[in-house]
Amino acid sequence: MIEATQNSDVPALLEIIQQQNNQLQQQNQEILKLQHQLEQLLRNTYGRKSERFVIDPSQSALPFDIPSVGEPEKQKETITLP
Repeated sequence: MIEATQNSDVPALLEIIQQQNNQLQQQNQEILKLQHQLEQLLRNTYGRKSERFVIDPSQSALPFDIPSVGEPEKQKETITLP
């Protein structure tokens, strides 16, 4: 009688195991994604100075609103032969 009860629970237990396996795979993918994001943030913050992207609030912005002057004047060159 005990064996009959245990055998009928096998499909249910296999289903539970499959669900847990799927959930574990999803969690592992999320962990890998978050680790990658963390590595990128740490590299941007503490990486080599040339690789860092730190905004300095005390540094003023460059004025890129330079008015156009028009076409530059063409200079005429004269070449003299000896």
